[in-house]
Amino acid sequence: MDKTYNYREWEKKLYEKWLKHKLFRATAYGAKRSGKPTFTIMMPPPNVTGDIHLGHVLDNTIQDVVARYKRMAGFYVLWQPGTDHAGIATQNVVEKELAKEGKSRFDVGREEFLRRVWAWKEKYGGRILEALKRLGVSPDWERTRFTMDEDYTLAVKTAFVKLYRAGLIYRGKRLINWCPRCGTALADDEVEREEEQGKIYYLRYPLANGGGYVVVATTRPETYLGDTAVAVNPEDERYKHLIGKKVRLPFVGERRDIDNNPVGAEIPVIADPVVDLEFGTGAVKVTPAHDFNDWEIGERHDLPKVQVIDFNAKMNKNAGRWAGLDRFEAREKIVKAFAEAGLLEKIEDHSYAPGRCYRCKTVIEPLPSLQWFVKMKPLAYPALKVWERGQLKIVPEMFGKIYRNWLANVRDWCISRQIWWGHRIPVWYGPDGKEFVADDEEEARQQAKEYYGRDVELKQDEDVLDTWFSSWLWPFATLGWPKETEDLKVFYPTQFLQSGWDILFFWDARMVMAGLFFTGEVPFEVLYLHGLLRDKYGRKLSKSLKNYREVFELLDDYGADGLRYGVLSLTPEGRDIRFDEKALEVGRNFANKIWNATRLLVLSSEGVDIDLRFKPEKLYQKWALHTLKLYTKRITDALESYRFDEYAHLIYHLIWSNLADWFLESLKPDLKAKDENAIDLAYYVWLNALKLAHPLMPFITDAAYEKMPIPEKAPSLMSMEWPEVPYDFPTEYDEYEALKEAVREFRAVRDIIGLKRAPYRGKVDPIFEVLAGAESREAEIWVRLPSKVEVYIGLSEEQKDKVISRLKKEIDQLEKVIGRIEKKLASDFVKKAPAPVVEAERRKYKELKGKLATLRRQLEAME
Repeated sequence: MDKTYNYREWEKKLYEKWLKHKLFRATAYGAKRSGKPTFTIMMPPPNVTGDIHLGHVLDNTIQDVVARYKRMAGFYVLWQPGTDHAGIATQNVVEKELAKEGKSRFDVGREEFLRRVWAWKEKYGGRILEALKRLGVSPDWERTRFTMDEDYTLAVKTAFVKLYRAGLIYRGKRLINWCPRCGTALADDEVEREEEQGKIYYLRYPLANGGGYVVVATTRPETYLGDTAVAVNPEDERYKHLIGKKVRLPFVGERRDIDNNPVGAEIPVIADPVVDLEFGTGAVKVTPAHDFNDWEIGERHDLPKVQVIDFNAKMNKNAGRWAGLDRFEAREKIVKAFAEAGLLEKIEDHSYAPGRCYRCKTVIEPLPSLQWFVKMKPLAYPALKVWERGQLKIVPEMFGKIYRNWLANVRDWCISRQIWWGHRIPVWYGPDGKEFVADDEEEARQQAKEYYGRDVELKQDEDVLDTWFSSWLWPFATLGWPKETEDLKVFYPTQFLQSGWDILFFWDARMVMAGLFFTGEVPFEVLYLHGLLRDKYGRKLSKSLKNYREVFELLDDYGADGLRYGVLSLTPEGRDIRFDEKALEVGRNFANKIWNATRLLVLSSEGVDIDLRFKPEKLYQKWALHTLKLYTKRITDALESYRFDEYAHLIYHLIWSNLADWFLESLKPDLKAKDENAIDLAYYVWLNALKLAHPLMPFITDAAYEKMPIPEKAPSLMSMEWPEVPYDFPTEYDEYEALKEAVREFRAVRDIIGLKRAPYRGKVDPIFEVLAGAESREAEIWVRLPSKVEVYIGLSEEQKDKVISRLKKEIDQLEKVIGRIEKKLASDFVKKAPAPVVEAERRKYKELKGKLATLRRQLEAME
């Protein structure tokens, strides 16, 4: 057995072995034949454009832990992989390639552009799945799906048609989020908002009849050209006398609304209770064509809707002298014009959160547009009820309230996108604009013929569906829906879905709606939501900040198991994850420890026939079996409750802190004596410990297992049963734990005086001498150690004085450090420092206080 664990060699060798033995394979026939309950996991499909990043590492490590554990726990597991076509993101990539040729998609046309996108997908689309294999994940790769596969496309069309015929899809002119960079509408959930510094402008609107003006506050002065009212709160005493009167918009001539009706420069002052008395001056400009709240006010008061910014984010002809300018350039010129006319009251710094495109980060523009929408309220109600009735479990529970609030306030979903890559909307229009919704053009033509009484020319809608419209069907479309397949019967509904909390509304909640509407079933039993990865200071992982390294570099430096362990050990339930590379180093060291401990066991038992039959006789053996039993229960409970960071820490403490540090040390005399009973027991304990660690660290555990000379071996630990430990030795467990305490106290004193071995007295198990470095001989002074077990260490007077002096010095130094931390924690530091820094300081304080208590106890014993 090699001296060091070469993870690069083992990872390649073992993954090939797992694939060769089809350990990840899942079929409907196989499930029925096995007689096992099924457990289905749906991989959130990564974008075909994507490169593997730490978010994928976390997502897929969690899923792999669950998949491997469930297989070992007696389930027939399907983990369904696949990729998403990622409409806007993929189109952007190919458009950038075209731009290098000096062309746009319009230059090459739709057909040629789509040919290029498919070619790009075939070349690069699978690279992220190949990258995931390096991580050691175990989905059934033979079942890999793509959201634009032929069968999947049928599911998307069927879903659209069913919703349309149920009256849940409609086309209408509504205010939508428009990304001028991507040239498409965005759903509300695709708009990101983060606080940033901006300005608030106070503009004077003269009263139409003269005699003063009304001051309105706005962050977007360029949209004033589309104002059709000024709104005040009806309870605002400052403005009650102005309600019903008119103001005149400066520099504005005749405009036309979105229905091409003329609109003048004089606009009314209206009363509406939504106006915040505290914002700005309490009087707000109302621009129905460029603000969602204003659109609603416009609907209530029947105001005209004047669009002044076009779909390229330039001012249109309604902007008069500023027509043709970029919206932000127009802002500067408009503010300057107001200032020169004495109509700019003031400008203030202001913190606000403009909407930005989730793909390209461009500031979105709310614009009125003819789009396709899904009515969400009828779909949201059943999705809310299944959670309230407990048919859907959301972990952690706190996200359930967020789920409920979003569903209770959901708005209709804009599903049309003005791009070419994606599922084209299955709607065809007749000569008079009559719409025909069908699965294909032939069906649409048949509908048209029945409607017109003759064959007519039809034109398909140019838009494609929102990417999320296809991915909300993922749990059942991947299994063959709308066809009634065996896969659908056997593997649906699914049992487990995980995602970051940031796509709870994008994807997770919508999948519940879709599952209930199309199949009548909740698509998954458990929805596990984890936090987002940030750096150790709480900042987003970002290329510009250079606060993370590429996954392939981390895999090269720490190995797959080191990376998996590190990321999962940092994942607290429900909170964002503070990524620290030191955790990966811990993971790599842990893998090496498993290898070295296995090597000790294997090399020391050469010549012994292992059959795993034994009789527990000695104290340390009974303690080890009871420890294994306790940790098996704790680990199983953690996995069943999806407490993944706890699981990571438990396997570390079992294997390193208990078995390697204590059990194997206690075993060494029996290894030396080639005690077959003790060695068989050791193999039993170690094998089961490896099984417990396998779901998180599959490579090192299988590598160690492969080196163990055990008869009738399985191709992988994953093929074996999850441990059930029948041994129960609570009395011996407590006795050995007390012995461990005495060993630690003995070692601490022995280390201070610099002895390899020291004299002792006490009625303890013989293993104490081995573990403590103790021997039975006379001494000048006997000091009782501060432990439950009555043990004395033998010292000379000089040695005792040395220990006391050293302890006093350490206590003095520690008290000073603790004092400084106490002052720090009582100061403004707690308010000013980042939360993780404060938390680390408190943790350090607690650890040092514990150490101080130990030193004082030791000093008391010495004195």
